[in-house]
This record gives sequence, C-alpha cells and structure tokens, in this order.
Amino acid sequence: MAGLTVAAAGSAAVAMAGTAAELFAAAGLLGLGVAVIWPAQDALLAGLAGPIARSAVFAVRHATFNAGLGLGALAAAVVVSAAHPATFTAIYLADASTFLAFVPVLARLRRTAPTAGDQNPEGAAPSAGLPRTGYRQVLRDKAFVRVWLLTAVLVTISFGQSQASFTGFATRPGGINPHGLALAFAANTLTVVLAQLLVLRWLGGRRRTTAAALAAIAWAASWAVVIVAGQLGGGVAAVTAFAGAMIIFALGECMLSPTLPAIINDLAPPAAAGRYNGLGVLAFTAGFLVGPAVGGVALGAGWGTGLFAGLMVACAGAAVAAFRLRHHLPAAANNFPAPDPGRPEPSAQPQPAS
Repeated sequence: MAGLTVAAAGSAAVAMAGTAAELFAAAGLLGLGVAVIWPAQDALLAGLAGPIARSAVFAVRHATFNAGLGLGALAAAVVVSAAHPATFTAIYLADASTFLAFVPVLARLRRTAPTAGDQNPEGAAPSAGLPRTGYRQVLRDKAFVRVWLLTAVLVTISFGQSQASFTGFATRPGGINPHGLALAFAANTLTVVLAQLLVLRWLGGRRRTTAAALAAIAWAASWAVVIVAGQLGGGVAAVTAFAGAMIIFALGECMLSPTLPAIINDLAPPAAAGRYNGLGVLAFTAGFLVGPAVGGVALGAGWGTGLFAGLMVACAGAAVAAFRLRHHLPAAANNFPAPDPGRPEPSAQPQPAS
C-alpha cells in the first residue's frame, strides 16, 4: 500500500508543480511509487491465481491495462484543454485518486489456509515461516537469468521501440499527422482488448517459450510493415499501413503477456517471489530505457529504415533464443494449462536438451 500512497502523492505533485524542477521531482516520485507497485502487484496476482491460472491472470492484467489506457486517453481528450490549464490539474488529481481507490480493495484481501501441495496458497504471505532469499541467491538461478536476459532483449526491440522510434518514424519519414498516429495506437489498444483472451485460449496446452518466440516473430512482421509504410509518402495508405503494423504488434503483445511474468513466478521459491518479480520488472524497465535511446540515435542519424530492418533481425534472433530457452526450464514453468480441464497437468521435471 505504501507504493500506492507514494504514486498518488507523485501524481498530485505533478498537478501542483509550478517549475520544471518541481515537475521533474514530482515525476520521479510518481515513478518511485509505480516501481514499488509493479513487482508487488505481479507477486500478489501470481500468488492469488496459483500455478494453473497464472498465465490467465497476467493476460487479463494486460488486457485491462490496455483498456485503462484507452479509457484514460479518451477521458483526457474530453477534459483537457490547453486554453484552460486547470483541466490538467484536474486530470492529475483524478489520477492520484485512482491510486488511493485501490487501497481499500487490498485491505479487503484475506489470507486463506494452505492447501495440500500448494507452495504459495491464495492470499498467503509467501515468505511466512521460510528463510529469506537474497538477490545474490536469485542471480544464481541460471534459468531465471536466462529468462531475465530474454525479457530485456524482447522489451528493447518491441515495447521500447513502439512508443518512441515508431512514433518518430511514422510522423517524420512516414509523413502521417498526429491524428493518423492516434488512430494507429487506437488500433493497437483495441486489438489487445479484443484479442487477448482469444489468444490465451489458443495458446492452451502449448509452451510459454513458443508463445514468446511467436511474439518476436509477430514483432518482426510488424517492423517489416512499418518499413513499407514509411515508403508510401503519407496519406490514407500510410495511415492504414502503420495502423496495420500496430495491430500485428498487438498480437505479439497478446502472446507475450501470459508468458514471461508467469515463468518468473513459477521459477520463484515462495520466500523470494518479491525479489524475482522486482528483478523481472527491472528487465522490462531496462528495455524501456535502452530501446528509445538506441532508436533516438538511429532516427537522429537518418537511419530509420535501417533501424527497423535491424529490429527485424534482432526479433528473429530473439525468437530462436526463446525456442532454445525451453531446454532450461521445468515443464511446469513452461507449459500453458491445456484448454481441456480433463487433460493431466504437465510434469514438473526439466525437459531434456536436444
């Protein structure tokens, strides 16, 4: 709950900031709160869902996250006006209230008694009665380190590019206006919301590493469409192509969201769930940091087409790495539950290397 309070304070501070220095400090406070919320929420969701529903809960989280982004953007478009600065203050204060609104929800959660064979029962404190596990011990988990590196690479060449490099390329060499860009992102958000659960069902019974590899392949296809769209000279054709690229990108998101976070939580011993999730989130934030930095340098040098061609190659390499990762994971951490409830659960023994 501390993270929610800090994030609410940061959002309120953004609303009240009067100088650039105050704004940077407020943004830092907001980021600190979110940095606490993200891994804590992942550990909580994984613990409440249990192993069988773990992929599903992360898929639903991704879909609702995108729905929230869409609704928030729509609300901001209706409320905010550059001619009335007070509307910006109102939006950020409303944002602060959403963090605080989650506090009573958490307060209503109750622990349940452990069930047989459940290492991390629903709502139970994962570290109760167990020895503490430090970050040094977590980093000795070679399977987790491999998952961490793959996560960092995948985020760098996907999400880390979609918010920065894609935007810059689509509006400059691509020639589309902000309205066209908004349509492309709207298509992305709508696709995630509509397709996430359908994709999750389709993945039932398959390996999570296969889904991660397919996500990388989808992103490679998305960047190929971006290259083509950049040669269309703007207009309706370019807007349509860039929107199509973001739809393909969204399908990759739908395949990745139920995979890596679930793997991380299945690998984590109950006493170390927070540390595993904290480092897992660090892999995401590293990708969000490195991706825009690399893209900014490439676009600034006029290498937009070369950047996305390089991203296609990187996505292909990441897909191969994801397929190979299956040799280093226990089957129970790598398999999606089968859609047929009568199908037996996968074995927890490691899969042999080929």
